[in-house]
Amino acid sequence: MAALASTNGVWLVITFMQALLQGMGMLQGFLSSSCCLLHSALSPDQQLTVPLSVVESVQMGLAFSNVYTWLIDGFGDFANLDVIHWQDMSQLAAIYASAFLAQGYFARTIYHLDNKRKVIPILISLLALLAFGSGLGQVALCIGLGKYSELGETSTTTNLQAAAALAADFLITVALLWRLNDGWFGIQSQVSFH
Repeated sequence: MAALASTNGVWLVITFMQALLQGMGMLQGFLSSSCCLLHSALSPDQQLTVPLSVVESVQMGLAFSNVYTWLIDGFGDFANLDVIHWQDMSQLAAIYASAFLAQGYFARTIYHLDNKRKVIPILISLLALLAFGSGLGQVALCIGLGKYSELGETSTTTNLQAAAALAADFLITVALLWRLNDGWFGIQSQVSFH
């Protein structure tokens, strides 16, 4: 029973922390949007905060529904811990959609920083699409399995999703550092001190 209590306790703490972080993201999106609305219309990049906020809110609602299903409805039902519920897979699909939207946003941002160099934004977009597609494949396989004890059968799609998402995030980080560093030194070299 101690192992179960520590597992569920950590799960509740992580869900609470996730809710706090999601709230901070919502506040940041709201403040960014409201400031821009006061001065002008939202840019296409800022308009992305709306669907991203909706997807993340759906994911957070599903996370709480998932916790309720396992810990309240399934209290004491240890066989239920092996069952993959619809909330589990809906939440996972929402996480993959959220990551896809965020990676698409950064690919677009990197393109706008230097629209002459298109290879890296295209590569990021393709990796994001691969991660999203393989993530949805993982969701479909998990729904077919129905049990967490058989989750090992989805290792190919799980690993493909994780590798593609990691590669996209790595490219985003390197490209932003590279392009922002080029811009910084470009601005600095224009300044002359007399």
